[in-house]
Amino acid sequence: MSPRGRPMVPGRGEEILDVVLTMVAEVGYAAVTIDAVVARAHASKTTVYRRWADKRALVMAAMESGPAAQALEIPDTGSLRGDLIEYAKALAAVIDGFEGRLMVGMSQAVMDDSTLRACVQERSGRSTPQVDQRVLERARRRGELRTAEQPRILGEVASSLLVYRIVCGLPLDDLFVEHLVDDIMLPALSR
Repeated sequence: MSPRGRPMVPGRGEEILDVVLTMVAEVGYAAVTIDAVVARAHASKTTVYRRWADKRALVMAAMESGPAAQALEIPDTGSLRGDLIEYAKALAAVIDGFEGRLMVGMSQAVMDDSTLRACVQERSGRSTPQVDQRVLERARRRGELRTAEQPRILGEVASSLLVYRIVCGLPLDDLFVEHLVDDIMLPALSR
């Protein structure tokens, strides 16, 4: 459907979509309303409804705007343990940052809406969390692992624990990261 009426000021659509993403990250999908977006973006309902049919369309457009999540930068520390600690720290930073809060904000909505779920998966760049394959391949080349294959559940467990700690207000400090690596990730990879 093409926009009706007067054309939107250049850049105005992006501003509105940025407001939507910020609001979803702050209060969650369910609490975002067109009225709240309009008020915060200093826009009119006409401006919003001229371009997006409803909240769902507006949020999907916002989720599709901008770049997808970037690959984590994991330095080669020379050991699997060191690389996994760097990986877990980088993942924790993402989960504790804007993108993580955005995904948490969308979590209830994606349970009930497969189209929104696909939109979130597209933004995150994957449908199933997994440990960065580069880390495992380096460990295989160093002889620390027989194979770079990983248990499918490993990435899910690691990211779920990090999200859980954020949701519960628990710290994502070095002590927890080392526990995650030493007591969960390394034993799972050595099986």
